[in-house]
Amino acid sequence: MRAILIGAAVAATLAGCAVASPGVPPEADPACGVAGRTLFVAIDPAIPRQGATLRITPKRDNQPAGELTLPPRCVSHWTISGPATFNGDHTAIAIAEDAPPESEIVIGFRLGSLPAERRLRVVARDAIVLTGMHGQSSAGPCSEVSPVRELEFGPESFSVAVGPFENYRDYWGTYTYDAATGALELRVTGGNNIPPNLDLAGTAHIVGGQLIIEGIYFGDLTGRPAPAACRYVF
Repeated sequence: MRAILIGAAVAATLAGCAVASPGVPPEADPACGVAGRTLFVAIDPAIPRQGATLRITPKRDNQPAGELTLPPRCVSHWTISGPATFNGDHTAIAIAEDAPPESEIVIGFRLGSLPAERRLRVVARDAIVLTGMHGQSSAGPCSEVSPVRELEFGPESFSVAVGPFENYRDYWGTYTYDAATGALELRVTGGNNIPPNLDLAGTAHIVGGQLIIEGIYFGDLTGRPAPAACRYVF
């Protein structure tokens, strides 16, 4: 009987040691990611407006499969600066009602020793913004050129796909937009197929729920120049 009790005590001690052993470092945990992959913070909704509550999700690039959401155990050292605060479990941020438009919010976290950061610019509560996915319905005098099947605006970036396929984009970059004047300027920073003869400075307005872009030429698959002044309707 004494031997049985001793054996049970030893087993319990070993079990306790197993529970107390260090966990897998985040970089080595398959669910957390691989060193070298891009880490980022996804937000929803995409527009960080005054007084809004945004869901935040830590993610990593998992190409070619897409994006991978990081489990809570992978993420630590959350930080935030600017006119916003976290909720209790770091799944959302609340932007101050009186946050100045164009003020910056910086969200950060760590996956082990790997840092990630997301910078946001506060948008006025009622400001007109271009964010979203748009598909061309007409192009006026430029109707013979290759149509823009997908024009997507993020808070600070854009992408163009003439012939979209899964995550494929022809080119992408950053932009500035003045809602008061409608002035729109796009700057290409990369791409898979950047057409020549691009003209990416013009105007954009929202009319009757449609996005109308004028004075800009998104290019053509054949590389020909714009046949006339373009007026894209999305």
